Amino acid sequence: MGLFSSKKKQQNTARWLCQTHLFGADTFECSACHKVYKKRTETCPGCGALMVKDKYDPQWVDELAALDAIFED
Repeated sequence: MGLFSSKKKQQNTARWLCQTHLFGADTFECSACHKVYKKRTETCPGCGALMVKDKYDPQWVDELAALDAIFED
C-alpha cells in the first residue's frame, strides 16, 4: 500500500436487538458479538461494530408463557 491508498478500513456493521422484559428494564443485544447491554450506543462497546438498525425482540411474551405454565390451574 502506498501513501495515498484508496482502500479504507471497512468497519463491521450490526444491529441492536431490543429486548423488552416483563419485570425488568429493556436490554439491548449486539447481533455481531451477542453481548447484552442496558443502553444502546452508536457502536457496540464489545466488538466496536457500527449499529445501523434496531430489531424488536419481545422477551416478555416468553416470560409470560413460562409464568402461565407454572401457575396454571
